[in-house]
Amino acid sequence: MCLTDRVEKLRKKLLNTTPSISIERAEIWTEVHKNNEPDPVIIKRAKSFRELCERKKIRIVDGELIVGDASEEWRQGMVDPSVCSEFVLDELDTISTRNQDPFEFAEEDKKIFQDFIWPYWNGKSVYAHWKRELPKETRKLTEAGLIKTSKVSGGPGEFAPNFPKLLKMGINGTRKKTEKRLKELDLKNPEAIEKRNFLKAEILICEGIIKLAKRYAELAGRKAKNEDNPERKKELEKIAKICSRVPAEPAETFWEALQSCWFYMTALWMESNAPSYNLGRMDQYLYPYFNKDVENGEIKKKMAQELLELFNLKVATRVRLLSEDASEYFSGYMPFQTTVCGGITPEGEDAVNEVSYMMLQSKKDLKLNQPSLKVRLNKKNPHKFWVKVSELIREGTGYPPVFNDEVGMKMVMDKGVPVEEARNWVPLGCVEPVAPNNFVQITDIGHYNAGAAVELAFTNGKKRTESEKGEKIGRETGDPSKFKEFRDFKKAVKKQLQNLIHNLHIHGLILTKLYQELYPLPVESLLIDGCIENGKDRTSGGAKYNAGNALIFTGIADIADSLIAVKRLVYDEEKITMKELEKALENNFEGYEQIQKMCLDAPKYGNDIPEVDKLAREMTDYASSIVKETSDMNKNNNSNGLYPVTTHIPMGKEVGALPSGRKAGSPLADGISPSQGQDKNGPTAVMKSASTLNHENHTTGTLLNQKYNPKALETESDIENFVNLLKTYFDLGGYHAQFNVIGADTLKDAKEHPEKYPDLLVRVAGYSAYFTELNPEIQDEIIARTEHTSL
Repeated sequence: MCLTDRVEKLRKKLLNTTPSISIERAEIWTEVHKNNEPDPVIIKRAKSFRELCERKKIRIVDGELIVGDASEEWRQGMVDPSVCSEFVLDELDTISTRNQDPFEFAEEDKKIFQDFIWPYWNGKSVYAHWKRELPKETRKLTEAGLIKTSKVSGGPGEFAPNFPKLLKMGINGTRKKTEKRLKELDLKNPEAIEKRNFLKAEILICEGIIKLAKRYAELAGRKAKNEDNPERKKELEKIAKICSRVPAEPAETFWEALQSCWFYMTALWMESNAPSYNLGRMDQYLYPYFNKDVENGEIKKKMAQELLELFNLKVATRVRLLSEDASEYFSGYMPFQTTVCGGITPEGEDAVNEVSYMMLQSKKDLKLNQPSLKVRLNKKNPHKFWVKVSELIREGTGYPPVFNDEVGMKMVMDKGVPVEEARNWVPLGCVEPVAPNNFVQITDIGHYNAGAAVELAFTNGKKRTESEKGEKIGRETGDPSKFKEFRDFKKAVKKQLQNLIHNLHIHGLILTKLYQELYPLPVESLLIDGCIENGKDRTSGGAKYNAGNALIFTGIADIADSLIAVKRLVYDEEKITMKELEKALENNFEGYEQIQKMCLDAPKYGNDIPEVDKLAREMTDYASSIVKETSDMNKNNNSNGLYPVTTHIPMGKEVGALPSGRKAGSPLADGISPSQGQDKNGPTAVMKSASTLNHENHTTGTLLNQKYNPKALETESDIENFVNLLKTYFDLGGYHAQFNVIGADTLKDAKEHPEKYPDLLVRVAGYSAYFTELNPEIQDEIIARTEHTSL
């Protein structure tokens, strides 16, 4: 199947749209807050949202069948002044030309921002409070790039709303439930006052969403009256009818179900500039509508496929606005919106259905960076499904990443979700496993730099690279030349790692406290089971299930490769002294090329060498044990993750030379993948090394990237071998894998001639991005990854 003319035209429009900044939300938000100062924070935010629904500019693009936009234009980053507008002020004249993720910014909008929006929010945002409350040591580590978060540029998202409930009850059903809960409150109970504010806010949210949909119904109706093309006139009349029903009322058709879901997604973006809104298991909750419509003759399968692709195209219109600094760590305008198919049912049976295959087909047809389609693979899924997934991977867009269903379920169960509900799990963001409908966790509160832990163990806590060079920034762990045994050095590295984790945890505590006080999220809370029942916002622990913050380990291969080099060269074989190694590292191996060669020749993670793989497991399990000793503001235990987004590149800039042979400033390793170019024994050896990690211990997920030359997957036999490779990895306990199937020559040509490759997608980390929208450093890192030519 290929794109219809309608979808192709809209796709071209999207690809030709330059990202820009919208201040509409910020302007209305500011006005409402100024006019309602005495109100509780959550009421002000809910009133602001409702006002935005009533006043924002709306449009229906020619050819659209799924309507609604959070901003005036496609690919607009929305300024969110309540969380952070400081970076907008700082980058007012540079944001359109910055190195990564530039945005056009109209001069008249800059003036409104400077004269009206910024003066009100100056000192009031989450970022302003966070900066004031951050302890000195934590601030220094953050500024030095040894711990990092994007959560001060945008708020928390990272959840899978209860879309099945939306489709069954409609917003009016949820509103009635909220009003009933409000009447039940005993206001003599002190807790009831806060609950009353929350429930009143939810009613305002319901009013806003319904009003927004009605406005689109009216707009479609007006456009229909003025439309000369009979076919388009009927479409607009149909859109008007649908928008007059959903999301207020339960969906009755496939088209209504898609439109209802999209209105809620639009509402989420209007509330917060947050990442990782997950559309959940669309094949499961859409299939009944699809099947009924097809059986009743309401819709033809070709039309259903077009509607699904138009829905996915709408998802791709959203971008996330971050600061210049944060965009280096989370590159490609990526808001991490995801969909999920495959896996098993809550009863434990194969869940693959016709919509599952439609989702794969849509990804093949559209070739857009969003939504990120993720596939749960289970032994109960038919072989045909495994093959279709593998054939889509062969397309070379980096989609879909694949997930071991059994391991994902266990990770979610470890967070307190019972097995029947854990079977419904979804991976969101990059790789993070959660339960849909009723579960909340900030799955990426920030990243900690494992390469820096090695460096600080050599320098007794001092930094080698330019920012804060020579300053005491870590723990005093002693002079490494006096360590008598390897375990003494390893203990020093662990102590530095522990300090980074503890400071990132402090980071998270302050942020989550500020979210509760300044940044409640009633739109998100509306479709999270437990919030209305408990009368609590998601930021205050209202969900049925809550997990603590996730802290993310960056540089797995770097720490393992460095430790084995020290062990072999200094202690086991005594080829060099610790002093000699220290001197070589201090000089970035310049003048010490022989020592660098010895370091590079030492065993490397990713080659199925048990000794180094064991170190990778030991250090990641140690880190996870430290993380699990901590908890969030709601006293939920925190969890560890092993995925990088793109933090491994800017974090690498902050680390000097390492005993692995890596030179100062080079990227760190990507997720649980080997260091770039260091896996010499083929893809199976990489997977065997990766499978030695205790995946189930890192319940926020692990990420494995591999790159193949297209010739490796050319034939049907190659596809069968690839399916067997995936099954072997999952049988060994691996959780996730994703693939770039593209030659280095193509990537090099795209870097040199970007105009020839406007829609070239590549797998960056837990997501795909347009290669030509990535900065040269990220492009080079992707090119440098080992390219496997056979399975």
